[in-house]
This record gives sequence, structure tokens and C-alpha cells, in this order.
Amino acid sequence: TFGGQYSDFSRTIIQTSDGGYLAGGYSDSDTTGDKSKLCWGGKDYWVIKISANGVKEWDATFGGDSTDMLLGAERTGDGGYILVGYSLSGKSGDKSSVSKGNKDYWVVKTTATGAKMWDVTLGGDSIDVATCVLLQNGGYLIGGYSISDISGNKSQNSYGGYDYWVVQLNSSGNVLWEKTYGGNQDDFLDDAVRNIRVASHIILAGTSSSSVSGSKTTTNYGGKDYWLLKIDSVGTPGWEQNVGGNSDDVLTDAIPTLEGSYAVAGYSASGIGGNKTSGTNGGVDYWVLKLTG
Repeated sequence: TFGGQYSDFSRTIIQTSDGGYLAGGYSDSDTTGDKSKLCWGGKDYWVIKISANGVKEWDATFGGDSTDMLLGAERTGDGGYILVGYSLSGKSGDKSSVSKGNKDYWVVKTTATGAKMWDVTLGGDSIDVATCVLLQNGGYLIGGYSISDISGNKSQNSYGGYDYWVVQLNSSGNVLWEKTYGGNQDDFLDDAVRNIRVASHIILAGTSSSSVSGSKTTTNYGGKDYWLLKIDSVGTPGWEQNVGGNSDDVLTDAIPTLEGSYAVAGYSASGIGGNKTSGTNGGVDYWVLKLTG
């Protein structure tokens, strides 16, 4: 157990090159317990490096004058880490840029020991939340969801409600390209995974309430459905698949499999229908599928 005197939430954990782990999330604790730095304001990004046996080695806090929530992390080629989430902070604390409008993607690059190297704020005039990151083309592919129209870093209007929004950064944090994918309702990107056998194939996996509209070409089965979209290394869309039943189906995780397919998981309130071959056991159930690549 790791924490300070207030609320500490873990949202992601990755294995490190030495066999240990980096756990990341957000905290409003001050210098107490396992937390070695004061909270900047609201909640801050908080990461803890632990050994293979679960012993804390170091921790690091990053934030500004308002709420900053870390949702994803990845180990980088130089032994450091790339941290992503969202920020409501202005230029303050560890945040070097002003807010672009409400919540913004906030990307923090650290050294192997958790010292900040650089940070970048990405967003438009409304809400933008980064949920995942992949190493890509010598830089970083940042994924999440956005309801912003053309403004700030966003070159496309919202299709209607929230959309998947993907931003490619170079190794220094500069934007190379960004693209929006979605339909006429809310589309929330939860995860991005790379095909183990074909590295240029990336699957964007999340939850969609949209029917055929905007950039979405697959029908909605009812309520919310799992929505998977394949893109290549420059964001060009390939196949997409809408998976669901007659009620709400919410995707929470996706992983690549060794033979090049994908396993996706979440929860479902749907009975038999659409892609769902089994009814509910009562209320909301786990729903796991394996899809070809």
C-alpha cells in the first residue's frame, strides 16, 4: 500500500526495464506517508517506482494550480517515462503552458529517476482528456477523447459529442499531426494497442454511442457499444468494428495477442443480440471477446 494523508488513486502500472514497476495516478496528499512532495493544488500526477518485490524506490509529483489527473504511462527508449492525462491548471508549478480551454491533454516526459524533462499542453476550446500513449515513429502517439471544435491544436470540429482524438508528437513534444474520429454521439477512446506482428497497425479501442455518421461507418446495436478502429502509423483509418448488444456495453481494456489478434474486455448490460451470444447473469456482467487482427 502506498499513499499520503488524503486521497491517492492509481490508474496505471507498467513494468520497468529492471523488473520493477512504475505505478501512476493522481493524489492530493502533501508530504506524508510515501509522498515526498507537496501537492501543487487540487490533484496532481503522482508516480511511484517500486522494485520487483514491491519496495518503494522513489516517487515524483507533477502538477499546477488546479486539478491534474494522470491516466496513462509508458516507458521510453532512453529509460525514462512518458506520462499522459488531463489538466485544468494554468501556467504554474510544473506546468509550463496556459490552459487552452477547460481540460487539456497534459504530457510530461521524465528521466529514469522521475525528474521532469519537458511538458506539453494539447487541446482545443473545450474538454480534451488523454487516456493512453504509445511509442511511435521515434516519438509518442497520444490518444484520448475530445469535444473541442477547431481551435488550439485541434484542426477538425467535433462530429457530435466526444470523439476519439489522436496526436502524434516527436521526441521533443512537438505536434507532427493530429486526427479526430467519431460519429454523431459520444465516442470515448480508452486504449490504444499495437499489433505484435504488424507494428504499423494500431487499434484504437473505446466506447461509442454513435450510429453511422461522421467518420463512423459501423452501426450501433443499442446504447453504448465497444468500438475498435484500426489506424496506420500516420493515422489513416483501416477497418473498424462495432461490437455490442441491445443495451450498454462499455470497453475498459484491450490487449494484443501473440498471433496478431486482440482481446477486449469491459462490462455489459445487454442480453442476447447483436454480437452478444449470451444473456446477462443479472445486472451488469464482465464481457470479454477475442477479435481477429
